[in-house]
Amino acid sequence: MNRIGLGLTVAAGLVLAAGGRAGAADRQPLAMESQTDVQQDSPQQRSQGATTRGTSYPQTAQQPFANEQDVANGMDHGTDAKHTRVAVGAKGDQASLASDLAKLDALNANEIQAGQLGQQHALDHEVKTYAATLEQDHQKADQEVRDLAQRHGVALDPHAASAQKKEGMEHMKTLEGKTGGDFDRSFVKMMVKDHQKTIDELGRMRAQTQSEDLRAWLDRTLPVLQGHLSTANDLNHELASPMRQGRHPY
Repeated sequence: MNRIGLGLTVAAGLVLAAGGRAGAADRQPLAMESQTDVQQDSPQQRSQGATTRGTSYPQTAQQPFANEQDVANGMDHGTDAKHTRVAVGAKGDQASLASDLAKLDALNANEIQAGQLGQQHALDHEVKTYAATLEQDHQKADQEVRDLAQRHGVALDPHAASAQKKEGMEHMKTLEGKTGGDFDRSFVKMMVKDHQKTIDELGRMRAQTQSEDLRAWLDRTLPVLQGHLSTANDLNHELASPMRQGRHPY
C-alpha cells in the first residue's frame, strides 16, 4: 500500500471513532431524562392515587387509633354498654324484690287478721286451734320478710300490694257477719281458697325471682302453707259431715 492510501485509511478510522463517541454522548441525556421521568412520582403521590405512565395507585384509608387519653377515660363503648346493662338489670332486680316483699307482707297480714278473727268467733275447738296456728306461723313469716327487706335495703311501701290488701278486707267483712257453725264452715272454706291461691302465687314468684335469699325463704315457707291448706281441707270435710254437724264442738 502506498503512503497516500495508508493516510486515507487512518483518517477514515479516526472519523468513525469520533462519530461513535458523539452518538453515545447524544444518547446518554435521553436515557437520563427517561430515568428522571420515572422517578418523579414520589411514594406520597402514589398513595394519593397519582397516575404515572398509565399505572394507578389506589389511596388506602387508615383507621383511627384510640389515643391514650381515651383509654384512660374508659372510652371502650362495648365495656360501657355492658356496665350499663348490668346497672339497669340490678335496678330492675331490686324493684322486683321490693314488689315481691310488699305482696308477701300483705298476704301475711291478711292471714294474721284471719287467724285472730277465727280465735275470737270460731265455735269449734279445732277451728280455734287452727286459727291460732295461722296467726303464729304468719307472724313468724312476716317478721322474716321484714328482715329480708331490711337486709337488702328495701322499704316496704305501705301503699303497695293494694290488690292483696283489698281482698283481705273483703274477706274480713264477709266473716264478721257470721256466727257459730256458719262462721266455722265459712272460715275454713275461705282458708282453703286463700291458701291455694297463695301457694300458686308464691310458686310463680319463686320461678321468676332473681333473689337467692327470697327463693330460699320461699322454699322454707311453701311447705308450711301447704300444711295449712291440708289442715283446712281436713276441717272442711269434717265440718261438712252429718256426724260432726249438731255435735257440740267441745
